[in-house]
Amino acid sequence: MGKLQKQLDYTNRTYEDFAKETSISKSTLTDAFKYDKEVSMLSIFKMASVLFEERTVHEKCCIGIFSTYRRNVKVNMKKLFVIAYLNGYSSILKYLVDLTKYNEDPQIKKYAELITLFYERPRGGNPREHLLKLEKIRSYIPQKEKRDMDILCDILHLLSSGDIGNFGMFEIYKDRIMENISKHKNSDLRSLYTYWINDIWSYALLRKLKVDQFRKYNNEMREYVDLKYFPVMRAMLDLRLGESFLFTSYEKSKELTSKAICLLKGNCHFKYRIALNNLNFLKLVHNKEVDSLDLNDLHPAELALRYILKQERHKAIAILKDLEVKYGRLTPMQYCYLGQAEMDLSLIAKSKQLFIENVDYFFEQYANKIYYEYEALLKNGGGK
Repeated sequence: MGKLQKQLDYTNRTYEDFAKETSISKSTLTDAFKYDKEVSMLSIFKMASVLFEERTVHEKCCIGIFSTYRRNVKVNMKKLFVIAYLNGYSSILKYLVDLTKYNEDPQIKKYAELITLFYERPRGGNPREHLLKLEKIRSYIPQKEKRDMDILCDILHLLSSGDIGNFGMFEIYKDRIMENISKHKNSDLRSLYTYWINDIWSYALLRKLKVDQFRKYNNEMREYVDLKYFPVMRAMLDLRLGESFLFTSYEKSKELTSKAICLLKGNCHFKYRIALNNLNFLKLVHNKEVDSLDLNDLHPAELALRYILKQERHKAIAILKDLEVKYGRLTPMQYCYLGQAEMDLSLIAKSKQLFIENVDYFFEQYANKIYYEYEALLKNGGGK
C-alpha cells in the first residue's frame, strides 16, 4: 500500500475526500492504510485509477499489493482476473497465468489452464480448441471452487462460441450463469460477474437482431456503480452501441465507434484493434471514405472487400482462397465476400444460410442485401 499512500500524501488528499472520490468507505481506507489489512482488489483498482493516470502504474500497483496478500488470496485473485480481463490489463493477466500455473495451493493451480485460455483468446487462440479444452477443465473442477469455475467455464464457452459466430445456445448458458451468480456469497464478484454476462448476453441479442433489447441492456449497463473507474469498459459500451447502428446510420455508428477508439487507444491494444476493425468495416459496407483506409490496418478479409469495391476482384479472390486454405473454411462473411468477388450467387446464398444456422441475423442483413443486389446485377447482364 506504500505506493498508494505516497501518492495520497503527495496529492494532499484526506481519507474523507478520497473516500468520496473512490466510493469506498472511510473505514475500508483506514483498514488498508493504517492497519495494512487485505481489502478487496476492486477497491484497490478504484484507488489506483483515481490516484494514477497511467495504466502501467495501475497494473504494477495492483500486482504489487495483491502479491502481499496471504489470507483472502483466492477470492481476490478472481476479482483481479475479472477486472483485468474486462479492461484489457495484459500484464495482470500474464501475472495471473504464471501465478496459477506455479502456485503451491492445488485449488489455485486448478485455475491455471482456464485463465491461460482466457489470456490466449485475444492473442490468436483457437476458439474451437478452447471449446474442447473446456470440457477437460470441467472434469476436474474441485468442489470448493465449483461455482466460480462453472461461471468462468460457461463465460468462456459463450465467448468462444461468439468468436466462431455461433449464438444459438447463448440463452441456456446465460441462464445457468445467472443462477450461479445469484447464489454467490461475495458481493463484488456478484456485481462483476453480472456486468460481464450482461455484456456478453446483450451482444448476443444484437447478433440475433434484437436491437431494441440490446440497446436497453446497453443503457442499463451504463448505470453500473463503478463504471466511471473503468474507461475501457465504458468505451466498449460505446463500441457495441455504435455497432448496433452499423447498417442503419453511418454517421451515428461512426460517431460512437470513433469515441470508443479515442478511449481505447493507448489503454488497451487488442480492444483498440477491434474498434478500428469496426470502423474500417463500417466504411467498407457503406462504401464511404474508403480511400482514407490504411491498408496495413485492414484484416485480410476486409482488404479483400476493399479490392472488390475497387473492381480488383482477382486480388480479393486470391486473399480469400488463401484464408480458406489456411483455416480449412471461411467465415460466413468471408463466403459472402468470395461470392461478391466471383459474382457467384450460390456462395452468397451459402453465406446467408450459415448466418441463419448460427442465429446471427444481424450480419445476415449484409449477406441478404448483397444477394439481392448481385441477383439484380447478374440479371441485367453484369458479371465476370
